[in-house]
Amino acid sequence: MKEIYILFTDPETWIAKSIRLFTKAEYNHVSIVLSNDLKEMYSFGRKKLNNPLSGGFVQEHPKQGIFARKPHIRCLLCSLTVTDQQFEVINKYVQEMKENADAFKYNYFGILGIVLNIAIDHDQRYFCSQFVAFILEQAGIHQFGKPHALIAPHEIQNLPFLTPIYEGNLHEYYEVQYKAPYFLSGI
Repeated sequence: MKEIYILFTDPETWIAKSIRLFTKAEYNHVSIVLSNDLKEMYSFGRKKLNNPLSGGFVQEHPKQGIFARKPHIRCLLCSLTVTDQQFEVINKYVQEMKENADAFKYNYFGILGIVLNIAIDHDQRYFCSQFVAFILEQAGIHQFGKPHALIAPHEIQNLPFLTPIYEGNLHEYYEVQYKAPYFLSGI
């Protein structure tokens, strides 16, 4: 058995703010995290800091990219226990996407599809929650019963098997986690 993490954030980008208008959810970005020190955070988002239209598969970090811009990014970190086999499936997909990152693009039209309740799914195009939902289904962790292109971050956040372990400032969590050998819970 292994622990992975699902990180929900409010990066305060124009895309996240636009999504919030429709979802009314506190967190409008989601990442899958394969290490408890947040060094292996993956999602779909901006590839270039100053260009919101340059999106795709990204390896994120609390102190880099969009997260580095604002010191008060709110987050909810949840743990999820997976089998070794499920972890291998997750890791396989993440590594394939990482190795072929240039082939994967952000599914901007998919965001519009959520608003219109129309699944707009393109090969090798994802938005953050579409990507996490895809990974969870491929690993046999959860079947959503609807297209990945209609899954919003708050729907993943409401999954009953996620265990909240920290809610608060992303930078503060990272500083404590990075400097201290033991996790101090914020919940």
